Amino acid sequence: MKTIRVLTLLTLNIVIATSLTYAQYWGERVLEKGFEHTEFFFAPNYLMPYGIGSFKGTTAGLVNDPLQEIIVNPSRLGLDSTRDVWLYTDFRGAKNVKEENTWVVPVYMNAYDMRYAASSYIYPYPRLFLETRRELEPVFSGAAIFRPLPEAAPSVYIGATYQYILQDSKYYTVPQNIYKTAAGYDFNGQAVAASSEMPIVDKYSGKDDMHQAGHFGSAFVRYSPPGGLDLGVKLSRASFARGGSYGSANYWDYSSTYTSLWGNMELRSQSYGAWDLGGGFTYHPTPKFSLGVTAGNLWGDAVQALRTVDTSYYGYGSSPTTNYYNRSENGLFQWNHQGTTSYYGADIVAHTSPTATLNFYYRHQYSNIDIGLASSILDTSFSTYLYGDTNQTQTSISRSFLMDRRSGSGVQNITTDRVMASVRWQIDDRVTLSVGAQLEWYRMDITTSESVLLANRYTYTSTYNNYASQTSQDESKDLQWTFTSKRTSLQIPVFLTIQTSKYVQFMIGVNRDMTAWNIDDVTLALFRYRSSIQGGVETRKTNFGERYTVPNENDSDVRTTLLAGIGISPSEKLNLRLLMVPNFREGIDGQELAQLQVWLGLTVTP
Repeated sequence: MKTIRVLTLLTLNIVIATSLTYAQYWGERVLEKGFEHTEFFFAPNYLMPYGIGSFKGTTAGLVNDPLQEIIVNPSRLGLDSTRDVWLYTDFRGAKNVKEENTWVVPVYMNAYDMRYAASSYIYPYPRLFLETRRELEPVFSGAAIFRPLPEAAPSVYIGATYQYILQDSKYYTVPQNIYKTAAGYDFNGQAVAASSEMPIVDKYSGKDDMHQAGHFGSAFVRYSPPGGLDLGVKLSRASFARGGSYGSANYWDYSSTYTSLWGNMELRSQSYGAWDLGGGFTYHPTPKFSLGVTAGNLWGDAVQALRTVDTSYYGYGSSPTTNYYNRSENGLFQWNHQGTTSYYGADIVAHTSPTATLNFYYRHQYSNIDIGLASSILDTSFSTYLYGDTNQTQTSISRSFLMDRRSGSGVQNITTDRVMASVRWQIDDRVTLSVGAQLEWYRMDITTSESVLLANRYTYTSTYNNYASQTSQDESKDLQWTFTSKRTSLQIPVFLTIQTSKYVQFMIGVNRDMTAWNIDDVTLALFRYRSSIQGGVETRKTNFGERYTVPNENDSDVRTTLLAGIGISPSEKLNLRLLMVPNFREGIDGQELAQLQVWLGLTVTP
């Protein structure tokens, strides 16, 4: 079945590549599609000891752990009465995952690693992936909870968490940028004169790197005044930077007859920073029942920039054939997202029996993000080609020019509602079973409007039969983009803990994730004017519109995550925990292994 699937993809590539072999400029593609989204942008961030695989979204309220409790409500910060200090750290094995767009749009996959192929293969979402690369995971995670005054104020707790991301990888491209260059071709994908005679020999591989670093820290305080009330507050800070470059300066063979030089570089820089302030309270009307409320607000910004540079020169001077080619391209693309995320929720804990505890919580989250957009592209090329024999020489000359300038703005709104219910059952002194169900509704709406000023020219002349060709296009327009993504997911986690002895504990978990989504993607181009020359005929249109609608997407995905772990306690004050998670995806021919990850955690209670 996999062989058939690969053959199908190859056939699709060949068909599409035939029709779009040198498509480089997408005039009606909006800039915002080139923004790289990351899951922690404009979202509260927490350290989750059991947040491995798809358990990341379901262990809060399911597993009895101090760090999992403060995710539900900061007023749940605390330790059992026998402890004054609790320390935790873990080491997480990075996992290679097949990258896909979680905010669903059709993916344009560029054969960028094939240096001189400028084709853009169009792959339909969601079954085809961009590439396989490492998912961002902290290289260090640490947490501490303690009572600063255990005798004078035993109900005061202070906690802190910190996560550090550091990862280097190969450079990967923005999948939906509006422009891509290639040696020997102009912006239209036209082969310049004598481009087939350009022998490209890579003498210097150049840059190919992506560096990513992030710091995520949180501080918590809890105080319990008399009257069965717990008060908690948290303050978090996130900062993240990503940057990289890809390209080379290639020096071709040099002799007395020809000289060649080509340089191509793509550089990206990204930064994200956010503050998150929240709080909550928990009221205990009885020892067996508690009700909590939490709320908070996050504010931050994400700034990204992409720079492209392409310079080429080729000259050959052996009579009667003389070739000359010169190319210069500069592109700058900028995105600026600034916004806030507000959230609130409620939680209930009920001890229904001495061995059973019911947990319930609801969380609503709303993000409002302002978008700023800008770009500038300038691309020029010139080439001559002299050919013939000693009796007659023919000359071909080609020139091209492209200028695209854009500026715009927009708004992104994200709404998430999550309901989680779970039961923790102490079956006996050795076995604990936790079962839950989580239902989540997610909706993202993006609207952008960008003004575009476009001018391009292409001329070709030849002394052979006195041939001449000229094309041009000038446009002034506004691109209005509307994107809506709706997702509904149901997750059912099951967690079993078996204490085989005083020193050894086994953990087994399974999480079933069933997700369905719906996507709408519409671009409306409102032209102030469009003037073009084709074949010597000039055409001009004013004040008209064109609508580009991506077919509505409806799809579903089913994943199963298994968890196996072992905890070893050589001392009452030390616990080592090893977690292993294989993640399976529902494929055409059944369950397929999608990823595997290993975590090692350490808990110390001095």
